[in-house]
Amino acid sequence: VDAILQDYKGDRDIDKIEHLRQPDKDVVIDVTDTEEKVSSVVIGSETVDKIADAKTAVEIKLPDATVSFDKIAIGSIGEQAGDTAVTIVAKEVEDTTLTTKQKAALEEKEVCTILNLEAFAGETKITKFGGGKVTVYVPFELPQGKTGTDYYVAHIADEGTITAMPTTYANSFLSFETTHFSNYVVLERVNNDNPKTGDNSHLMLFAALVVVSAAGVVVCTTKRKTI
Repeated sequence: VDAILQDYKGDRDIDKIEHLRQPDKDVVIDVTDTEEKVSSVVIGSETVDKIADAKTAVEIKLPDATVSFDKIAIGSIGEQAGDTAVTIVAKEVEDTTLTTKQKAALEEKEVCTILNLEAFAGETKITKFGGGKVTVYVPFELPQGKTGTDYYVAHIADEGTITAMPTTYANSFLSFETTHFSNYVVLERVNNDNPKTGDNSHLMLFAALVVVSAAGVVVCTTKRKTI
């Protein structure tokens, strides 16, 4: 399901879009309280221009993750979009969407969730943000007896290369910083797993977990997801 913001007016799904009129404020687009689960936000070209011209950071809150674009990143998206609408996607996906090499690379890992992050200008994929950065926040409720350092986010390339992202846990969110969108996974550290961390040029967005509680909070378990 897409949340569509075509005009600079907003509706019940758009929270604090009026901050475009206040240059010192960040723009926040919140679609976490819709009746249907939203996996992407479509922003009309006119609104993209207004956001880019405001030279402010933009935070998009989706059910599976929150993505926060800095001023450079959102300016780059505006330049790449031109006169076309922009779509931002952040959603948990099944392992069936992975390549054979990705599945093989994750076979011995404790996989909590697989996250797909994408951005499009029209039908053209935007993968990088002109040197700008995006911070991704993933809702994450720790299982009993676990700490935030027991989990980390990693980028999984099409050819199966796994690159750990510097990951922080605070206020029930796992967060990491990236300069491009792609597939990411949340992994549990097991058997003294201490993966090599990628540098900032490889950072990327977000991730969540496997079992959904009655309250709708996603909870990671130690059981490895079938790959």
